[in-house]
Amino acid sequence: MARGHAGSCFVVLGALLLLTAISQADEISLRNGTSLTGRVLMVQSSSYVFQDNASHGAPQNIPKTAVRYVLYDDPAMADRAFGIRSALRHAEGEASLVRLLPTRPFGQAILEAVQNAQTSIWVSAYYISGSSTSPIKDFYTVLEDKARQGLEVIVISEYGPGTGARVREATYNFARTLEQSGVRVLFMSGYRILHKKMILVDNQNAFLGSANLTMAGTLQSDEMNVHIHQPAFVARMRKDFEKIMASAKYAEVLKPMESK
Repeated sequence: MARGHAGSCFVVLGALLLLTAISQADEISLRNGTSLTGRVLMVQSSSYVFQDNASHGAPQNIPKTAVRYVLYDDPAMADRAFGIRSALRHAEGEASLVRLLPTRPFGQAILEAVQNAQTSIWVSAYYISGSSTSPIKDFYTVLEDKARQGLEVIVISEYGPGTGARVREATYNFARTLEQSGVRVLFMSGYRILHKKMILVDNQNAFLGSANLTMAGTLQSDEMNVHIHQPAFVARMRKDFEKIMASAKYAEVLKPMESK
């Protein structure tokens, strides 16, 4: 029985070695900075059984603790090692609810979102400013139009001591312009800087990312943002926004003399 078992193992190993000879190579990158090319024959709990193309010797056990990453040539082997198909099944239906948006696609996406708003638009931004250039010019025009139509349009921006005076005053002055159309503008003026950039539309669509709501942030800078349309996530963002809003102040509180 033992001899038969050993013979079976030899046949399996021989078949694996034959596959190594006729197929492309896997690559194991080691933590010491070197890499090996060959074939991963087996993945064990603590090591990889690896046939190195360079040595053409017996398979060797490579401890997983010595490995940075493994690149598999065979997609089926990668699937078995990482459970890719299983992960995709769990993510199915959720992946379509998230979009990555670089600079210009972000500008277009937020414009379309606010144009289609039906009930509310909530905005948190470190820096806001007007512009004569689309899409950000159109974005703020739509905010003003929606506020006039009776939608709840709220903008929270930064006005704390940790932000430069030029940015603070530019944001403040533009905010007062928005207020004339019925947009509710509040400011954070505490010791912590409000650096969150997020937009919530109708409590259904959420945007998060690096971009300020300026011409540069939607047209020129190298930014990355996400559009999320997932109810549970959007609900958490709403709670976070409400927490910020509870600590924010209206312009007349910041500068009571100018507000009269």
